[in-house]
Amino acid sequence: NKWQIYYKELPEAALNPNRLFTFHAPVMDEGDTVTMSVAIDNIGDLPMDSLNVIFYLFDNNRVEHNISSIKLDSLRVGKSLTANVKFSSLGYSGNNSLWIEANPFNKLHQPEQLHFNNIGQVKFTVNKDVINPILDVTFDGAHILDGDIVSAKPDITIQLHDENKFLAL
Repeated sequence: NKWQIYYKELPEAALNPNRLFTFHAPVMDEGDTVTMSVAIDNIGDLPMDSLNVIFYLFDNNRVEHNISSIKLDSLRVGKSLTANVKFSSLGYSGNNSLWIEANPFNKLHQPEQLHFNNIGQVKFTVNKDVINPILDVTFDGAHILDGDIVSAKPDITIQLHDENKFLAL
């Protein structure tokens, strides 16, 4: 005839890219810096203690790489925090996916209502640097060949050209 339910409400955090989301570029050259920022909102009626956030990457071969683990301030009711990450794309050529997880399931996990809205993924491509740099050397403004004679004190100019400005050497 009667049901009586007792429960303890839990806090609730969620990624909110509508409030803030920035990502460097969906396609970049190897060696460029990957940067990402995203807002995390408290959408529940209870505050959360300091919030842990992890960033990890699945590379072109589906190998997982831990990128960063950060601890943010307390997430108060109706407030928002920003999670940021910055790392080099060196060694990650091909198709990649960067993942963010707020309040991950680890020893610092806080109970909350739902977890699916704490996880986000951004796919991006890193173009491998396949063209070698070109080194241009001139003596007194002229290119020389083996056996050419140059002045006793030549003005030697060395220029390096590379299509990838991040991996010039």
